Amino acid sequence: MGNYEAAKRSAGNYRDIFGPENFFCELMDHGIAIEQRAQKDLIRLAREMDLPLLATNDLHYTSPEDAKAHEVLLCVQSGKTLADPQRFKFDAQNFYLKSPAEMRELWSDFPEACDNTLAVAERCEMTFHEGRDLMPRVPVPEGFTEETWLRAEVHRGLSRRFPAGVPEGHTRQADYEVDVILAMGFPGYFLVTADLCRYAKDSGIRVGPGRGSAAGSLVAYALGITDLDPIEHKLLFERFLNPERVSMPDIDLDFDERRRGDMIRYATEKYGEQRVAQIITYGTIKAKAAVKDAARVLGYPYATGDKLTKAMPAAVMGKDIPLAGIFDPSHKRYGEAGEFRALYESDPDAKAVVDTARGLEGLKRQWGCTPPASSCAASRCWTSSRSTAAIRTARSSPSSTWVPARRSGCSRWTSSACAT
Repeated sequence: MGNYEAAKRSAGNYRDIFGPENFFCELMDHGIAIEQRAQKDLIRLAREMDLPLLATNDLHYTSPEDAKAHEVLLCVQSGKTLADPQRFKFDAQNFYLKSPAEMRELWSDFPEACDNTLAVAERCEMTFHEGRDLMPRVPVPEGFTEETWLRAEVHRGLSRRFPAGVPEGHTRQADYEVDVILAMGFPGYFLVTADLCRYAKDSGIRVGPGRGSAAGSLVAYALGITDLDPIEHKLLFERFLNPERVSMPDIDLDFDERRRGDMIRYATEKYGEQRVAQIITYGTIKAKAAVKDAARVLGYPYATGDKLTKAMPAAVMGKDIPLAGIFDPSHKRYGEAGEFRALYESDPDAKAVVDTARGLEGLKRQWGCTPPASSCAASRCWTSSRSTAAIRTARSSPSSTWVPARRSGCSRWTSSACAT
């Protein structure tokens, strides 16, 4: 800022790179002084270089009334209080989803800026292709396909499990399961998962014997994914994969947590950084946490939040009653929250905390990667194409692995397939 000629040169370079019809001069006005100081030079630049103007508005929350909750959330995330003059904060409260009328009024002197915003929006196209085959692909020996290689590996694995001879019932069940797996299009998934288990065992990394519905699969047993004979233990394959209810396979594997990095490194190096991603998790602020966070951010002592949360009805099956339900007579647990409502109505401090907490409840505190479950290596998502082309992704640092920006469409680790 303050070097107009350098800005003009840069704008000229970008216009030449992208083309005059694809390079715009963006205008924003959130009521921030620095933006307003820059506007004059931006408009001058657009006129001198014949750049089309484009009106935008930074968006951090949906409605104007969410500004206070957003301010509190920033304090929660940064460990500050509202009274802290050094806390991270926004210098305006206009970072919400403005209506077309509001944008037109804000940029009434430059109506073409809003017209161009619509023009850019019309250029954007997003198509969702349901049912695409994004299952991981596995290199197989010459002369084999994934399908024939899976069948061969299953029968080879059964021979290792039963050196004295494979029982007829096991052969019949294995053939049935392979047929179901092939019909569902999952051969690559099982081959990848088996490869991970093989690598772990060959590398001295402890692997669990198998858990969950996958223990009912004889194919998983034959491939070394699990170590339980499902026929001996009378486990049902249909609880894992059911030909009448097509769903993504979900195999939970337990690796030694100390070697977690080795497993991630092997998967990434063998199958490609762009085809392997960890699964994201979001830390959602629930009712009791919202009350405690609100009390801290507002500068009240710990006892204030603690007193309120102890007055809340106990969790049932791990689920708290939402703050909205405490004040909703139609909620089935409304009658249990009389003590909490009495505090709210009689104590101004309690009211301030609860009103603030209602704006926090349900928001995301932070995002992260799926943590290890017991000694689980990590949740992973696999695709046959680049993960960035299949799902929205994020990256915590340039050296980290990709993280899908939402969980839907991906069965959870350990070897998980991705579908849309």
